[in-house]
Amino acid sequence: MTCCSASCSSPPTNFRQPRSTAGALSGTGRRRPAKLRARPPGGSSAGSFIACCPQPQLGIWHRFAPSDPGNDPLFHSPLLAEADFLACQADANEQLDLAQADSRRLASSEHYPLHKLRQIHSALRQRQLNLPLWLLSWNTLTGDTRDTNGRFFRGALLMDNLLGVADQVWLAGFWLNSGLQGEARANGKLDTSSLALHYLHGLPRPIYWVLWLWRRLRGEILVHDKNLLLLHHQGHYQLLLRNTVVYNPWLSSEAAFIQRFSQPYSVRLQGLDGSWRIKQHLFDQHHGALFPLVDAFRSRSGPDAEDYQWLMHQARPALSVDEARLDGYWLRIDSLQSNALVLYEFTPQFSSGADPAP
Repeated sequence: MTCCSASCSSPPTNFRQPRSTAGALSGTGRRRPAKLRARPPGGSSAGSFIACCPQPQLGIWHRFAPSDPGNDPLFHSPLLAEADFLACQADANEQLDLAQADSRRLASSEHYPLHKLRQIHSALRQRQLNLPLWLLSWNTLTGDTRDTNGRFFRGALLMDNLLGVADQVWLAGFWLNSGLQGEARANGKLDTSSLALHYLHGLPRPIYWVLWLWRRLRGEILVHDKNLLLLHHQGHYQLLLRNTVVYNPWLSSEAAFIQRFSQPYSVRLQGLDGSWRIKQHLFDQHHGALFPLVDAFRSRSGPDAEDYQWLMHQARPALSVDEARLDGYWLRIDSLQSNALVLYEFTPQFSSGADPAP
């Protein structure tokens, strides 16, 4: 991601922004409403009426194998023809042993949830079944202990997977907090099969801020590649940059090793004229990551109530605002740390009585 150029007049495609519900992310599938037709006693058509109310849906929850889910025996079951939706899981860690993980296996985990969902969709289409998928539990690559899980910052990795699965599922589930999730196990390991929005005392975990940034995205897609997403909506532009990196989380405490993944970038947006207000939301290991802040408290009793309030204030992406008068283009030269992401938002500024450009 050393250099890229984008035009603000490129042919657009639609960016789909699914609705959101408490504890879950709604995707592109649609609920099928059911109609109940009823007649009053006596069967008189004159008094007939139509009462519309939702009926219970029949769903099937199934744990697919980590590899080759498309050949699962479930696809030969007659129950699928009666179901309204299919619920599943997609955990990138279920096929990994970090003690023995090689570069090939680690690389295959980068978009594991998306690839698994595509295989399930393909198997359904082969049987002419159009079932919405409910992704009730999912995760990206992460550490399996409190320390490796916390130090392995993965904001960009989470965003990449979220952008991918949003087009594949009707709903994606999240635990409200790690306590309800039951993340900690008796053997000192973590349950990495799902994601929780908050940690103790309501402290936001990285997926919370990734969702927060994702929900800001709207409009038509002008450019979308591995590291860059450019959107346009009613005269406003959004530019999302990511530095997605996959490596063994056990190495996340090695500062010199992590530093090698920092990537410089140069972005030039063509077609921007006039005065613009430019917001930058930066989310990386030093701006929004929770674990380094909590880890800084060395007292045996841990943070107190005042400390938690401070942590709540600090554990969020950095915001900076600039106003610039542009003459045909905008240029930005900077760098992103490992798995960092940054969202730029461009708002046109008009003088009194001026109309926005089309």
